[in-house]
Amino acid sequence: MTPELLALLAPIRGLAVPWYVAGGWAIDLFVGKVTRDHHDIDILVSRDDQGAVLDHFTGRTLLKVVPHPCGRVGLGTAVAWGGEELKLPIHQIFADDADGDRIEVLLAEFERGSWRYRRDRTVKRKLADALLESTDGIPYLAPEIVLLFKAPLMRQWDEADFASALPSMTPGQRAWLADALRRAHRGHHWLRDLS
Repeated sequence: MTPELLALLAPIRGLAVPWYVAGGWAIDLFVGKVTRDHHDIDILVSRDDQGAVLDHFTGRTLLKVVPHPCGRVGLGTAVAWGGEELKLPIHQIFADDADGDRIEVLLAEFERGSWRYRRDRTVKRKLADALLESTDGIPYLAPEIVLLFKAPLMRQWDEADFASALPSMTPGQRAWLADALRRAHRGHHWLRDLS
């Protein structure tokens, strides 16, 4: 674990509910090295635990991300979150400190021992496969799920994360991601590399 990641995790320590590193840092935890620069840290918590997020980040400005009205990915609007229960389609909370450092909290759909994809509820993964732990004890989201979230965004760093993770993914992880992409993001160009 790098000093940079340790510093980013410091404000998260003590959160009273299970949390998991997501996004690009989860890919780096999976491959065991830092593969690129990161502009923030993302964590995943169960939607049922959002109240604990509110209680924990009292010294930060909390914003909920209201998705784009036409469903355009990555174009939501951040507005103040006053602690009301957040239901789908809202799935992101920003916790910003006074210096502008951001922790992005992703609300996960956990149901009967599985994680479910909010964009296609037929896509699911058993929690034992979805939630992993690094060799130094940091909980993180499995790379195939991180990449599924990144697939519709197609940013330069999402492509880099796919290229970094792919060589280390097991055949089972690759097969799961390919199936999930076929269901939720038909025709995605990553399918060529997964087959």
